[in-house]
Amino acid sequence: MFMIMLRLFLITWSFQLKILFWVKVAVLRFVQVKQANPILLYMDSHIFLHKNFQIAQGRLGPGRIHHCMRTIGVAEVALQAIIHRAKNRYAFGAPLSEKEAIRRAVAEARIEITQMRQLCYLAAVVADEKGFKDARKYIAMIKVAAPRAALKIVDEAIQIHGAHGLSQDSKLTEAYTGLRTLRVADGPDSVHLASISTLEFAAEPSLMGMIASGENKNIKKYGMFDEIKHQKKERKAKL
Repeated sequence: MFMIMLRLFLITWSFQLKILFWVKVAVLRFVQVKQANPILLYMDSHIFLHKNFQIAQGRLGPGRIHHCMRTIGVAEVALQAIIHRAKNRYAFGAPLSEKEAIRRAVAEARIEITQMRQLCYLAAVVADEKGFKDARKYIAMIKVAAPRAALKIVDEAIQIHGAHGLSQDSKLTEAYTGLRTLRVADGPDSVHLASISTLEFAAEPSLMGMIASGENKNIKKYGMFDEIKHQKKERKAKL
């Protein structure tokens, strides 16, 4: 079901205009609500705290992918805004769409949006086929890449629109604010970057990587840095 929703989103752009209007989340307050014991997930308090955190973390995966899907939609709307502006505004006797700088910005934006879409799709496929535990690196990657690239595209759109892009007559500043907030929501970029690097360092380097890195024959011959390697092994043994 999740993959079906993702494919529909990536193929259909009919809801793009709605993405710019960020919907406020409702807050429900339950007063004097009683819950029977049989429907409790975990009776033991220690197990409950552990499993509750585990369940919450498990739900963050699809939520982050959904955030990135909407982010891609905002970037697409910003690109369409650039194209609309470039076709309808003139400078020095020619439409902006004929200016080299504008055409370059449009091409760069299309490349970045396509990259975002493919990485988001990859994260969703891995999550569906192998589970969110195996997909956490890809989810972290798209969570960093999507808002970062979308912000760049929206910023370019504001620049091309000039003062109009900063006014209340344009939705671009609202989109920029929402995207900048998203870089903090569900963990800032630094947290996701740390997770990605941790997973990368957890795996041993490939043989081709070691060959490409090479080895200094003199260091190996005279045993330089052997003491440092020994100290590293001792620290690992203590841990």
